[in-house]
Amino acid sequence: MNQSSSPISLYPKTIQNLKENYRRESVSSGKYGIYAQKLLQEGYESLANLFFACSHSEIIHAARHSRVALFVGVKLETEIVECKSNTPKEILEEMIREEESANEDYESFLEAAQEENCTAAILTMSAAMKADQSHYECCKEAYESEDFWRNESHQFYSCALCGYIHEWSRIICPVCGANQDMFLAFPSDGHFDTDLLLFNKPKNQTDFVLPFAGEIWKYEKVFPTQLINAVEFTSTITDALKESGWSDRDIYAIVLALTEASVNANEHGNKGEEGKRVFVECALSNEFFFCSMQDEGEGFTPEKVPDPCLDENMLIAHGRGLKLISNFMTRIWFNASGNKIYMLKNR
Repeated sequence: MNQSSSPISLYPKTIQNLKENYRRESVSSGKYGIYAQKLLQEGYESLANLFFACSHSEIIHAARHSRVALFVGVKLETEIVECKSNTPKEILEEMIREEESANEDYESFLEAAQEENCTAAILTMSAAMKADQSHYECCKEAYESEDFWRNESHQFYSCALCGYIHEWSRIICPVCGANQDMFLAFPSDGHFDTDLLLFNKPKNQTDFVLPFAGEIWKYEKVFPTQLINAVEFTSTITDALKESGWSDRDIYAIVLALTEASVNANEHGNKGEEGKRVFVECALSNEFFFCSMQDEGEGFTPEKVPDPCLDENMLIAHGRGLKLISNFMTRIWFNASGNKIYMLKNR
């Protein structure tokens, strides 16, 4: 990849599609939240639970699209939310139409991302499309009921990482593989543990000693503070994982974790300042993948990052990146100053 190439020249279709996705998902989140409040006031508690879950899910999708857009050097903007539907039937009809349209668009958007080889966009769009399908199926079921669930009791669970919605019980997420504890309940049942976000920080050791696992492939790179430089890095890692026969789910987890770590290092660590750098070291074998990533920022305290699984943080976009990394990697930890992350994924 030519380091001087601009994002718009490398990913013109994908950037436009990310802008449209972000606009639509952020608007949908606000709209569904307004509808949920209205439905709750009118006595449609189960339907309101569904719309609260969908609103939260769209926040996740908008945040993911925003992160990938930053990854390729573009900042996104949303717009004012307008709601016109009134009755439960009209609200459900509107949502079903929008989810059908979104699914069709995602298919074409995915084709463009694949054509332009933008791995991060492929992953986030694919996950959002599958999660949106769960919204559609739930709304379709409610629409086909006699009274739109007015006198029924339905509880919904939304994956805090990808937004997949499931009814009645927590499961291993079929979209992103998140464990059961990563599902948020609507309405809340107080299930979530405030200590879920755990980081292991060795007291006297900052370097990771690679376990013996046969032949080890290594990769080292120093990037100037521009996220576009990290795109080549994730593509290289993706190719190496595929050649080593890693599963699609493991590749999905690793690439999303690396994407989040790259955004954090460039945007939050180096604060986008030219002249600062990001240092990356990776190692790959048939048994494990390891990566360390260090920026030249002041560092931070991971334990102080808000947990997005707690009710009071549900509408906060910050913290989802670290939560995702922590959930998808086998183990993560930081150096003492908090400007270097270590990530280990066992196969």
